Amino acid sequence: MNPHYKETTFKIKKQVSPVMSHFLNSTLTNLSSQLQNGTTDPVCVVSDALERAENHPNAFITFQGKEALIEAKKAKQRWGKGAPLSPYDGIPIVWKDMFDLAGTVTTAGSKRLQAKNIIAVKDADVIVNTKKFGLISLAKSNLSELAYSGLGLNPHFGTPTAVSDGDVAYVPGGSSSGSAIAVQRGVVAAAVGTDTAGSIRVPAAFNGLVGYKGSPKRYSMNGVFPLAPSFDCLGTICRTAIDSILLDAMMRGYPCEIPSKPRTPPRFVIETAILDNSDMSKEVRVQFMKFVDLIKSAGAQVDRQQLTFIDHTCKAIEDYGWLGAAESAALHRDLVLNNHEMPIDPNVVARFKQALAMEECARNQLTKIRSDLIANSKLELDGRILIMPTVLQAPPRLKDVQASQHKFMEANQKALALTKIGSFLKMPCIATPTGFENNDAPNSVSLSSWEHDDDSVLKAGLWAEQALNSP
Repeated sequence: MNPHYKETTFKIKKQVSPVMSHFLNSTLTNLSSQLQNGTTDPVCVVSDALERAENHPNAFITFQGKEALIEAKKAKQRWGKGAPLSPYDGIPIVWKDMFDLAGTVTTAGSKRLQAKNIIAVKDADVIVNTKKFGLISLAKSNLSELAYSGLGLNPHFGTPTAVSDGDVAYVPGGSSSGSAIAVQRGVVAAAVGTDTAGSIRVPAAFNGLVGYKGSPKRYSMNGVFPLAPSFDCLGTICRTAIDSILLDAMMRGYPCEIPSKPRTPPRFVIETAILDNSDMSKEVRVQFMKFVDLIKSAGAQVDRQQLTFIDHTCKAIEDYGWLGAAESAALHRDLVLNNHEMPIDPNVVARFKQALAMEECARNQLTKIRSDLIANSKLELDGRILIMPTVLQAPPRLKDVQASQHKFMEANQKALALTKIGSFLKMPCIATPTGFENNDAPNSVSLSSWEHDDDSVLKAGLWAEQALNSP
């Protein structure tokens, strides 16, 4: 491990609920340290993860328990011979059930796809890459059906929920709900998801986790179930930015080294009009400005500016609708709308029907606008990292969004309102937790840049994490 890097969660840890605090040490870096000093071994780590997973069945769709233990024994033997595949050899992770895992059915959270019983004959490319470093696929995690919701509900496989001090259940965020809850509940240190309109960032924000969405071409998409191909991105859900950097490298098949803390703070910019959104809660706005004050005190330059490319993106979505939804509906129309003995989530059906109403001329116009604004974003950012709240509000109560389709639609729209902006512009983004409110609702800030500038975003996330955690 890099001797100049010290992992700490001091400031965030002070603010978390006691019921969550014991999970904070479950990170890739901590587990790697334990494997290296011999205080644990892969069989113990995997066995422990499987035992904890049994207590949270709604977070998963398919388990690979037998296979995971076989791989753990192989990893233990490699450690015993002093020849691990990497410092992370034998650590289990979970994959959103959008990824092909050899020998399993990729359900995308749908009973219709599960009923087809199409068994994957090989792993998705990103899974192949992580196995080269010894990461073990423990399970495939639950999600919103077809990844088509920002709330994370699934009427077929159950809805996973977070640790809470009380009896109130909140939506987990979606669509990568199971991936987020598997990490939040301490089953695994890291999980992999997909993000089309906010499906990694929203559940990360709702659960006090780090969610990184790469640029669309950051990773190979071979073996990944498509939702809206021009919007689909892959990424990670972890507890720290450093784990996100490590897992990102492994998913691409690159050597994974812990970087030193960035010496120079990034340049940041706030889009001022975003903070005027009437749906943004007072708590979110206040916590965001506290984050801004903190990074400024740590030496960062923070500009305030009304960015034209953000303003035009919001206007395009408001005027024409969500292009990603129309793309998804066109791709999966037959799967969703054809009569079938297996039901589809009524909320998904309603959103598909709504999306199909978008006319072709509107889709074409949005496509052109999108291309122009993506080009403009690089010029207007001028090397700066865009910062804004990840979500407008704290996660709503589960029973409230289940009360009616109208309430579901309203809550879903609010959950994805800010994350859609980055998706439309193909921006890489890292959602970073900034602590918890008095009612234990997590706060999150998103750091974004122009398409393909992923490394700058990850470094900015690491710098911000260090600034938050400095004594």
